[in-house]
Order: sequence, then structure tokens, then C-alpha cells
Amino acid sequence: ITIAPEAGGGFEEFVGYFVTGNADERFVEFTRTANGTSKEENLYSGTRGYPTAGAFHNGRLWLSGSPAAPHTLVASKPSQFFDFERKGGEDDEGILITLQARSASAIHELVSQRSRLQVFTSGTEYLVSGTTPSTVSASEQTHLGSVNTQAVNTDGSTLFLEAKH
Repeated sequence: ITIAPEAGGGFEEFVGYFVTGNADERFVEFTRTANGTSKEENLYSGTRGYPTAGAFHNGRLWLSGSPAAPHTLVASKPSQFFDFERKGGEDDEGILITLQARSASAIHELVSQRSRLQVFTSGTEYLVSGTTPSTVSASEQTHLGSVNTQAVNTDGSTLFLEAKH
């Protein structure tokens, strides 16, 4: 039996019992085939919206800020900028991280500078560290927030316009 991971409901193995035939046989033959459709939906689409921010950082393409997932960052596989596939969290797979904050607001700017990925929202700034699915994390830096304009890198610093609260 072959079941797509997204449709398997978390089952990895099925157990069956012979009702006819020889139990010493190694394989059980099935006579019915049914093709299904994936229950998984793309994060970005015409229905769910498209990312509003992007940056190349540490050999990956990072995208964020869609209307359906405004607090979520996704990163491509290393050096494969259009492959975001995630399966088991291996180092060479895509990354998905959702920012957690008391006053979460939509991501509107990503800035790659040196070894940091800076994430700007109207309520909080974050630093994303780590380069693999198992090491990536985001930490809140300030609660100043920023307006939805392009941040500027200058001499090792990032300048941005603070949001008025």
C-alpha cells in the first residue's frame, strides 16, 4: 500500500491478516487501485496570496508575509532557490518557521546582513539565527516596530524607520 505522506494521517505502517491464500507468502497482492488527490495546499497561491518580502541569506531564498500566513518565514533548500520541500528536517531541506509574539504583526521586510537575517514587522524586530531546520530560531530584538519601507544597510548597521505607536 502506498499512501502520500500528507494523506496518510500519520500512519507509517499498516498491518493486515490473510483471509485466503498462503500466509507464508512475502507479498500480498491487491486488486483495487484508487488514485487520490493531495490534501496539502500550497502556502502561496492565487487564493492564499503571495509573499510580500524576500531575501537571499546563507545560500537560501527566504520568503514571508503572505496574507494567509503573515507571521511565517520559509526558506528554500540550500542553493536550490525554488525548492522549498520539507520532509524530515534534514539539513539540506527547506525551512518553515512561524514567529511567536504577544503582539504579532505581519512581516513586511527581510534584510540579510553578514550572518544575520533581520525580520521587520510593524510591532517587533527579530533576528533569525541558524542555518538548518534543526538549528533555526527567531528571537525578538525590540518592540519598536517599523514602517513598511525598505531598510538600508550601511557600515554594518541596518537603518529603518520606526513605527509610531
